[in-house]
Amino acid sequence: MKSHQISKRSNKKAVWSFVLGVLSIGIWLAIIPAIILLVLAAREKQRDPSQKGIRLAWCGVLLGSTAIFFQIAPVLGVDVWSRFEAARVWNELRTVRMIETVRISIAKHKERSGGYPSSLEELVKEGLLSPEVAGGAVHGYRYTYAPRNLVEIPGIGRSYSAFSLVVKPDAFYRGKRAMYLDETGSIIIRESADPNSKVEDVLPPPPEWRGVGGT
Repeated sequence: MKSHQISKRSNKKAVWSFVLGVLSIGIWLAIIPAIILLVLAAREKQRDPSQKGIRLAWCGVLLGSTAIFFQIAPVLGVDVWSRFEAARVWNELRTVRMIETVRISIAKHKERSGGYPSSLEELVKEGLLSPEVAGGAVHGYRYTYAPRNLVEIPGIGRSYSAFSLVVKPDAFYRGKRAMYLDETGSIIIRESADPNSKVEDVLPPPPEWRGVGGT
């Protein structure tokens, strides 16, 4: 009885829209009636809000439309994957430039205080870094800063003698590579967010880092 009531509330046009949307992955023309049935089902739901299946229909139409796009794009000379990969690489380059800015800010802080900052927020308060980086995420990359080795520095007091900065993408479409920075001043670029993944490049410390880090 319960299953009969549920099926009675399901909009048949929405169900067929979903079916045709999935079929359109292999039969492109099926997307046309799928869209028409989706519109009709949506109108019927406005008249009777108890009807179900509209979301399911949307899933079918979106799935079919996306599949058709990726099949047609190469025929039209649009290399979707290359454009997607180029966008990720561009975002990674922007992230590396931002890390270089953070590196210089840390170097200036150490010249003033003799130790490394306790947080990125401390650099913001000193006017050395923009608040967006201290907020934790920029360009789809998350910045995780951790000070290490709290020691007594003569004439200064207690401060940190080491740190680590880990920068990883929030989502796969933002970037693939992860970046690491520590007191050596070198930016290590790994091929993925896995800390044990292959090192693709190492950017040496800039002149501003001389006499600051451990190198």
